[in-house]
Amino acid sequence: MQNRRTLVILLALRLFVGLFWLENGLNKISAGWLSENKLKPRLVQKSLLAQGVRGAYLDNFAVPASRGLGILVAVGELAVGIAFLAGFWMKPAAWGAIFLVLNIKFAFGDLLTLEILSSSSFFPLLLATLAAGYIDTGKQWTIMRFAPFMERFDVR
Repeated sequence: MQNRRTLVILLALRLFVGLFWLENGLNKISAGWLSENKLKPRLVQKSLLAQGVRGAYLDNFAVPASRGLGILVAVGELAVGIAFLAGFWMKPAAWGAIFLVLNIKFAFGDLLTLEILSSSSFFPLLLATLAAGYIDTGKQWTIMRFAPFMERFDVR
C-alpha cells in the first residue's frame, strides 16, 4: 500500500510541475511572445547596469538575439509542461527547464548574488523539476499507456 501512495504523490508532483511550466508557456504565448519581441525591453533594462561577463553576454548575445530567445523560452516552457504532463521525455525536459531558469536568472543578474538565497521559488522550482523529471512514475501513468506506438521515442 505504501508503494502505491508514494507513486500517487510522485505523480502529483510531476503533474504539478508540468502544469506550472505549461501555464508559464501558455501565458507567454497568449501575451504575444511568438509575434512580438517581448523579451528585448527586459533584457535592455538589465543590460544598462550589467558589467563584466553578464554585460558582455547581454550586449553581444542576448539583446541582439532576443526575438529568437523569446520564442524559444515560450515554446520551451510549453514543451516542458507537455512532456511532464504526458510523462514523455521527462529527463531532457527537466534539463531544458533548468537551463531556462538558470539562463534567465543569469541574464537578470540574480544568479550570482546572495539575493537568490532569499528567493522563495528558485530552489524549490529547480528541485521539483529535477525530481519530477528523474523519478519514475511508471508507464501506467504516462501517455505510453494510451499510445504504445510512442514507446520507440521514449528517452528515459
